[in-house]
Amino acid sequence: KINPLLSTTFGTVLLTRLTPLRDADMSYDRIDVGGYVGMNTKTVHATGDEALGLLSAAQNAGASLVREFPGKEDSEHPNWLDVWFRTRIEQHYNGTLSDKDKTFSLDVPTTQTNIAPPAPPVRLEWVQANYFRGFQEAITTINMSDDLIVLEGANSSGKTSLAEALEWLFTGSLSRRTNSNNGNSREFEDCVTNQFRPENVETWVSAKFAVAPGGGGSQGFTLRRVLKQDFGRTASSTCVSVLFQDDKELDVVSEKAVLDKYFAGVPPLLMQHTIREFVHADPNKRREYFERLLRLDELTDLIRQAVVSDDKLIECSSPLNDEFSKMWAELGSFLQNEQSKKTHNLLLGGSSEITHQTVVDALLAIAKDELPAMVEGLDQGQQILAALRAEQARVRQNSFPLLSRLRPRRLLSDDPHNIFDATDLERCCEQIRDRWADYEPAMLAVATIGDTNLAVAKAFKLLFDAAIIQRGTDSQTCPLCAHEEVETLSNDRIATIESWDPIRAVELQAGKELERGISALTKLISNALEYYSDVLPELPSEAEWETTLNAVGDRLRDAANELKTIPDQRADLLSAVANARELIEETPLRFKNHEHCESFITRAVNVLNELSIVPVAGKSYSDAFLAVEAAVGAEASLDPAYRQRESLIVCNENPAEICQDLRWAQAKRHAQGDLEKIRGALMTYRQQFLESRRQSFNSQMEDIWGALRKDSYSSFSHVNIPKPSGRGFPIAIELKATLDNREDQYEVDVLKVFSESQVNALGVAAFLTRSKLLGHRMLIMDDPVQSMDEDHFKTFARDLLRQILDDGFQIVLLTHNYTFARDVSNHHYDRPGYTTMSIQHSRTKGSIITEGNRRVHERLKLAEHRMDEGDVDGAWLFIRLAVERLYTITYGKYGKPDFDPNSWQHHTAVNMWNEGAGQIIEEKLPGSAGRLKEIVDMTAGGAHDAQSRGETDVRDSVAYLRRALNGLKVGG
Repeated sequence: KINPLLSTTFGTVLLTRLTPLRDADMSYDRIDVGGYVGMNTKTVHATGDEALGLLSAAQNAGASLVREFPGKEDSEHPNWLDVWFRTRIEQHYNGTLSDKDKTFSLDVPTTQTNIAPPAPPVRLEWVQANYFRGFQEAITTINMSDDLIVLEGANSSGKTSLAEALEWLFTGSLSRRTNSNNGNSREFEDCVTNQFRPENVETWVSAKFAVAPGGGGSQGFTLRRVLKQDFGRTASSTCVSVLFQDDKELDVVSEKAVLDKYFAGVPPLLMQHTIREFVHADPNKRREYFERLLRLDELTDLIRQAVVSDDKLIECSSPLNDEFSKMWAELGSFLQNEQSKKTHNLLLGGSSEITHQTVVDALLAIAKDELPAMVEGLDQGQQILAALRAEQARVRQNSFPLLSRLRPRRLLSDDPHNIFDATDLERCCEQIRDRWADYEPAMLAVATIGDTNLAVAKAFKLLFDAAIIQRGTDSQTCPLCAHEEVETLSNDRIATIESWDPIRAVELQAGKELERGISALTKLISNALEYYSDVLPELPSEAEWETTLNAVGDRLRDAANELKTIPDQRADLLSAVANARELIEETPLRFKNHEHCESFITRAVNVLNELSIVPVAGKSYSDAFLAVEAAVGAEASLDPAYRQRESLIVCNENPAEICQDLRWAQAKRHAQGDLEKIRGALMTYRQQFLESRRQSFNSQMEDIWGALRKDSYSSFSHVNIPKPSGRGFPIAIELKATLDNREDQYEVDVLKVFSESQVNALGVAAFLTRSKLLGHRMLIMDDPVQSMDEDHFKTFARDLLRQILDDGFQIVLLTHNYTFARDVSNHHYDRPGYTTMSIQHSRTKGSIITEGNRRVHERLKLAEHRMDEGDVDGAWLFIRLAVERLYTITYGKYGKPDFDPNSWQHHTAVNMWNEGAGQIIEEKLPGSAGRLKEIVDMTAGGAHDAQSRGETDVRDSVAYLRRALNGLKVGG
C-alpha cells in the first residue's frame, strides 16, 4: 500500500514495481495514481487487457466506452457499440449526463504504460526426450538447472534435435516444418518421431520448470507433450499432440492458458533457422513478433469498431421511429422563403435546446413567412391549422366535385368496432321476454272481461266521481237504467264492476313496458342502419361518375372505380339492410301471443347478425375512399403550394412528436460527436503507448547491438513505428540503420545495407529484447552466431552473455562450433552457475548428452569416471587437459590484462608454465611446482610404451588439482 500523502509522481514511478505479476488464479493490487481509482480485482477489464484496464479505471465518457467493449473475440456481444451508443443518445435526450460524462481525455502518465511483463520468472531444471527426432529411449533426465549451460556437439550429433524438442514441447509444432521456405512438406513427413521408434512406444518430450516465488507456483511444474499423430505429406497436415501439466492432460484451451501464463505464449527459444526471420519479415509482419509486448490488439480493435456509420446512425431510430423528424425534414424541402429556411434549419441541425414551444413558434413563423396572406391576423397554431385544412379541402373539392358526396360521415379505423354490442342485444331480448311474461296475463284478463264491461267500469268510475252512485247503499237505481225504476245496483254488483278497472290499469302499464322493450330492440337496428348510412353513403349515378371521371388522371380513375365496386361486392349486405328496414316498418306495438313475440325477437337477432358485416364493408369503403382522397390530393399536389400546405398541416398536427424526434436527432449528433472525440482520445493514447513501447524496444536493442557489434560505417540506428493509418490502423515496425562516412550520416532501412552477419546480430538483439520485455528469465539459443562470423564469437561470449547473465537470465547455449564454446569458457570459467555438456550421436543409442569437459572440475570428474570404468589412459588424458585448462585460466585471471586465452590453445602444459602460469601459481601456491610437474609427467603415461600410473596416482592427482582450484580461486 502507498501512503496517500506520497506525491503522484512517486506513486506513478512505483506503479509497475509494486504491481504483482498478473496470474489467472491470483488477484493483484491497483494503485490510485493520477485520478485513477484504486482497486483489488482479478480482472481490470472484461478482456483481461491491462492497457484497457488502465483506461477503464478513469471516470469519464471515454472510460465508459472502454468498459463496455467486450473484446474482439467476444461473439456473444456483437452489438455492444449499438447498446453503448443508444444509451449515450438516451442520456443526451434525457439530460442525465454528468460533468464527468462530458469529458473525453484519456491521458495516462507515460510511466503507466510500462506494464508489468506478462510472464513470471521461470527456469528450466531438466529435460527428457523419448524417441524424438535424433533421440531414442530416454533413460535419465538431462540436468539443466545452472545459470549458463553450454551444450557442444558436432554437426549431426543431435544438438538441433534438443532445441527442437523444447520448441515442440512449447508449441506442439516445428518451425522447420511449418515454414514453407525450408523445403517440401512431403519430405518432412513423420519428422517429429525417431525413425527407429519401436511399435507401441510413444514419442514424448518432458521438462521440469522452477518458478520464482511470487510468480505463480514456487514449487515449479512439469510439462510433457505426447505425440498422437505426426506430420503428413501435405502442406496442410498438422502435428497432433497432447500436453500434460504435472501428469494432468490439458485440453486446447487449458494448454494455451498454461503457455500464456508461464511463457506469455512465446517460447523463450531462438532457433538457428529463425534468427533472421524478424529482420527479413516485412514491417507489418514484424509487428507479430512483438505483438505480446505491444498488447494493442484489443485497443486497436476497439478503435476500429468505435465508428457509427451513417447507416448505423439511421438504424438508431427514435422511440417514434423517426417518423416525425422525417416530416420536419420534408417540410424543409417545400420552403421557398430564406427566413423560413433559416428558422427550419435552426431546429433541424442546431445545438440550442429544442422544446415543444420552440417547434410551435417555428411553425408559426414558417407559416407567416411562406403564406402571409392566408394566415394574416392568425396567431394560434390551431387557427392556422384550420385555415390550411379549409384551403386544402377547397382545392381538392374543386378538382373533384364528387368528393364531398363520397366522403363517409364516419371513417373507420384499422380495427373497426362491431355494429352493435352483443350484450345489449341479449339484454333487450331478455327484457322483451320478461315484459311479455308480465303483459300476457293482464292481456288475457282484459280479454275475459271484455270491452263492454271495461267501458261500463270506466263509466261507472265517472259516476262515482260525480257522486251519482253511492257506496254503502244496499240497493239503488242505476242511473243508466233509471227509466225502468228498477233498483239493480247492489253492493256486490258495485264491487264486481269496480274490480274490472285495476285489471285494465295493469294491462295498460305492462303494455307500455313491453312497448319500451320493443323500442329498445328496434333502436339497435335503427342505430345499425344509421351506422350503415354513415360508413356507406349513397353513391352518385353512373352518369355522374362518367362525367366526373373523364377529366381525371389514371390513379384517381382507378381509385374511384374501386370505390364504386364496394357495394356490389356485398349483395348480402344490401339484403340485410332491406330486411332491417322492413322489420322496423313492421314492428308491432304489442304482441298477439307468445309465438308472435318470439318470432319478432328471432327476426331482430337475425337482422342484426346480418348487419354485423357493415363494419367490414365500411372499412373497405373507408380505405377505398381514402385512396380516392389521396389520389385527389396527389393530383392536387402537382401544385407545390398544395404540397407545402399539406406538409405544414401534418407538422402543425404533431408539434409535440416533432419536438421529441428533433431532440432525439440532436442527441444522436451529440453522441456521434462524443464517439469521435473518444476515438480520437483512444488513438492519441495508443500512439503514446506505442511510443513508450518503441522506446523500450529501441533502448534494449541498442544495448544488445552495442554489445555484439562495433561497426562504424553501417550500424543499427533505431526501431521506428510509423503512425498507424488505414483500415484497422495496422502497426508496422521498421528497422533503421545509420550510414556514416565521417562527413555525412544517412538513415536507411537496414535491409539495404546490412550484411548477413549484421542481420544475424540484429535478429539476436530483437529476440533478447522481446524475451526481456516479456519477462522471460530462461533463454535457449541454438547457434546464435554464424560459423563464418568468428570475429563476433568473443563479443557475444565476453560482452553479451555477461550482460544478460548479470540481468538474471538462465541461458542454455547450443553450439557446434568448438571456437565459440572455448570463447564462452574463456570468459566465464569462474562463474559458479556455469556448466558445459557434450552431445554425441550413437548408431545404436541415438543422441546422447553427457557432462562437458570445458571446465577444470568437469575434466577432473571425467577423469574419475574413466578410472571407475578401468580406463587408466583415458583418465590421465583428462587430468592433462585439466592441468592445461588450470594454467590457462590462472594466467587469464592474474596475468597480463590483454592476454588472449586462444593464443595458448596449442600450447602444452610445460609451455604454459614457462610462459607465465608457473610464476603466478608459485606466488599463489608456494611449493606447488614440483607436485604439478609430477602430475604432468604422469599424464604422459601410455606413450612410447611407458606404463601408465595406477588408480592411486590418478585419484591423488585429481584431489590435488581440486585443492589447487580453491587455492587459486579459479574455476567457479
